[in-house]
Amino acid sequence: MMSEPGSSCPHLSCIGEVTRSDLLLKSKGTCQSCNAGGPNLWACLQDGCPYVGCGESYADHSTLHAQLKKHNLTVNLTTFRLWCYSCEKEVFLEARQLS
Repeated sequence: MMSEPGSSCPHLSCIGEVTRSDLLLKSKGTCQSCNAGGPNLWACLQDGCPYVGCGESYADHSTLHAQLKKHNLTVNLTTFRLWCYSCEKEVFLEARQLS
């Protein structure tokens, strides 16, 4: 069952410490599986996981990583949109969580 758009995601507690500067640095990199460059790169937000993968416009390694590792949350490194694979929806952080 998919969550309502306004409801919170129970997986947000899995996010490790992340800063805007960390995400900006990762956005200048490439997919760790196929070396595809941006703009469609996604960073895993699982606590302690440094993975960056390409999105649907390439080989979709970010989704494959999430499925293989059971890491639910990822962030688009161009738009900073967050996606939860488990809830199958875009989720939103409160300002205090992303410094």
